[in-house]
Amino acid sequence: MPAVLTCLAQTRSAITVSASACRPPLSAAVSKLSFHVLNGSPATSTSRKHHRATPKSSARLIPQFAPRDLSARRQSSVVQASAMSSTPSLVSASWLKENLRKPGLKVLDGTWYMPGSPNDPVEEFKADRIPGASMFLSDAIADKSSGLPHMLPSPEVFASAVGAMGITNDTHVVVYDRHGVFSAPRVWWTFRVMGHDAVSVLEGGLPAWKAADGELETSPIPEEDFAKLGIDPMLSADGPSPYVATSSADKVRALQQMWDNIEKKSDQVVDARSSGRFYGTAPEPRAGMRGGHIPGSRSVPFDEVLLEGKSGLKSPDKIKEIFSGAGIDLNSGAPIVASCGSGMTACILALALDQIDQPLTAIYDGSWMEWGTNQDVPVVTED
Repeated sequence: MPAVLTCLAQTRSAITVSASACRPPLSAAVSKLSFHVLNGSPATSTSRKHHRATPKSSARLIPQFAPRDLSARRQSSVVQASAMSSTPSLVSASWLKENLRKPGLKVLDGTWYMPGSPNDPVEEFKADRIPGASMFLSDAIADKSSGLPHMLPSPEVFASAVGAMGITNDTHVVVYDRHGVFSAPRVWWTFRVMGHDAVSVLEGGLPAWKAADGELETSPIPEEDFAKLGIDPMLSADGPSPYVATSSADKVRALQQMWDNIEKKSDQVVDARSSGRFYGTAPEPRAGMRGGHIPGSRSVPFDEVLLEGKSGLKSPDKIKEIFSGAGIDLNSGAPIVASCGSGMTACILALALDQIDQPLTAIYDGSWMEWGTNQDVPVVTED
């Protein structure tokens, strides 16, 4: 079975600014996001009053990414890749054991913990890891200009970081996390948005690897290897990199676009937070955030698509049933956009939708960290 299967998109996006004739956009009052206007200066995400106050600007902000298309397919517990399709988005521990040392394969630890957790992913990585693995620290390899966590990095920063890890455009990347399936899907989605189709999530993560008697590396890591192993990622966009990143505009949403969609209803928005947070009956884990949801969005808590203990994803038939039951039309062709607390667990829904042959799901990158703290955008607590 080939260790490397790649399908790279070569299209680069153009950035446009247009006026909205039917409904002007928000005023420039919200924190900056990773989008740019034509002159290359940072664009600000915008806001207006809950009751639709008069806007101060007529420029619409559009993100800087170009489209992607085909999704990967899940075929069995030991996933078989086909030359007729993209690299499978899930691989099993037994598959990884057989292919771990084949040329062209790179393993990444994508572990991330909620703020306030006593766990330190770096220290855990130093203690034990899958042999040859590097780290992908989503909070470090990110656009930090907005103040929001783990926002999608620029293609240049992404290319610098992964290139320093020895990843090229032909590498088959396999991502795991220490939860099972929790934060690795965010890394998977990031690679896909950056034009890298040859990326998979290890189903069941490190717990599954250990249960399969997978080998662990425990040797001390010298400081000079920190960049190569992602502990201190190379974030400079200057200088040559063995990796060239493209980017996909239609797979990232900004606050402006989410606001527009309340009226346009062109996207089907699905929220991965718990039902209690969605309906405003449970407190938000972060201070200063309102409870409730974006008008018109649907609730699919991320744990509903996971097996017990985050050990993997439920069957494709069950995934279809869950999304259809939540009011998502899987046959309409309307884009599906996933949101959550901070853009992390929304990617679990994206991975689940990939198992039922849906196109790569777009993510509202700012998610509830942005929407829920902005007093000028509408929030509802009922369907």
